[in-house]
Amino acid sequence: MSREQFMDKYASWLSDMKIRLSYGQAGNDNTSQFSYLTGYQINGGGYIIGPSINRSIQTTGLSNPLITWENITNYNAGLDLSLWNRKLTFEGNIFYRRREGILAQEQRALPSTFGATLPPVNLNTIDNRGFEAMVGYHPRVGNVKLSFTPTITVTKQKWVKRNEEDYTDPDQVRLYKLTGKSTNIENGYLSDGIFMSQAEISKLGFNQDQVGNSTLKPGDIRYVDLNGDGILDWRDQTEIGKGSFPEIVYSLIMGGSYKNFSVELLWQGASGFDFYVGGAAASMFSNESIPFDYQYQYRWKPDANDPTANSNPDAKLPASSLGLNNNNRIKSDFWLKDASFIRLRNVNISYDFNKNLLSKAGIKNVQVYLSGTNIFMINKLGIYKNTFDPDANVSGVGNNYPIHRNLSVGLRLSL
Repeated sequence: MSREQFMDKYASWLSDMKIRLSYGQAGNDNTSQFSYLTGYQINGGGYIIGPSINRSIQTTGLSNPLITWENITNYNAGLDLSLWNRKLTFEGNIFYRRREGILAQEQRALPSTFGATLPPVNLNTIDNRGFEAMVGYHPRVGNVKLSFTPTITVTKQKWVKRNEEDYTDPDQVRLYKLTGKSTNIENGYLSDGIFMSQAEISKLGFNQDQVGNSTLKPGDIRYVDLNGDGILDWRDQTEIGKGSFPEIVYSLIMGGSYKNFSVELLWQGASGFDFYVGGAAASMFSNESIPFDYQYQYRWKPDANDPTANSNPDAKLPASSLGLNNNNRIKSDFWLKDASFIRLRNVNISYDFNKNLLSKAGIKNVQVYLSGTNIFMINKLGIYKNTFDPDANVSGVGNNYPIHRNLSVGLRLSL
């Protein structure tokens, strides 16, 4: 658009302007090579017939002769802007992506005498929508050059159509029906801290364990009877947070230079996703694991004089045990944490020596630099923040290799 003649007259400040529209379709072959054919396999065992052992063959299951790939349709609209001789730039995109014919098994009820499982069929539809934007600002004041380039991407994904049961119960519709809902949500129970003493269990106004609270012990997690019917069951579940897919990703590149000195920083972060603490990270001594420091510091601890009362003023976690008991194993927001973070990913500082002085010694260039990666991070994991990295430990079980912090000093010499 910036090349149109009328733009020179009315928008001389505009260096460049471009509008982009795109549409495309593709297939995604997300199935095995021969799903449309009936296959056979040799059984591992055999049958003794006479003096020899004979093996048998069996079908690999029902085939789907009509199976095909997923259909993916992409729509995109974009705008590129450059103002005041590229002092300020902008690039933005709005996108929509639709996946149709995603393979799934039909959820129809079959009698046990059917003797087989239904084959995958092209049934489900998912769509993604969102936008991404990048702004560049490059001011200059005398010999000082600055640069700021923030970026952001926001995306949402939902089930447009999902083959599922025809739920009629209002609570089943609320919890289990996925059509029209985001694919990045988690359902579970709402927690209300932990029982600090046996007295708190005795005063509980509803049946949490469904056997008169007889299995509850001090140091167990307390839950919320959401519908107030006096018993904790599946109907008390609700949406407790998001899944492990970040819905918002952002970054900021900051740079500056003054004569021969320059510095550049890269910040990166994400939000709109949660971190679920599970496995050994949630339970001391799970599978004979070594406890984490936060488990020692924040566990419910029995008092030496009264084992039913807590003696740890910092208690925020259940009592230690060999694996989570049934009460604490329930999926709830107690173990679901906001995984939003921002990290200083890279820092580069350099100085180039005067080339005029170097040329007399037959040297083209000499640069000294200091660089670092993963310098520090800010997150919302609370008591887990010094143990887990939401940029790496999305599963929350603590067995991912940690991200390293690296610092280096160097010299570049060109002859």
